[in-house]
Amino acid sequence: MLIVRKDDDFMRERLLFCLLFIGIMLYYAIPRLQFTGSMEEVIFSISWLMFALLALGGNIATVLYMPRRTVKIRKKMHPERKRMHNY
Repeated sequence: MLIVRKDDDFMRERLLFCLLFIGIMLYYAIPRLQFTGSMEEVIFSISWLMFALLALGGNIATVLYMPRRTVKIRKKMHPERKRMHNY
């Protein structure tokens, strides 16, 4: 019988949800960030974008380097019996 660990599935789904959420935030924020204007606006925009890209890269790296689904094979409860012939 094969047993698949549920922790890996939950972790993978959470990481994919985070990637989706970061993508939505970037899609919404990039047109609104000011890369021209006062120095404070530019510094804020660049730092916000860098933090978002770090979060995106960290989640992508975790998904890529996550081990494949762990599958364990259960051992038989009873050892195999040898046939004995009594003549």
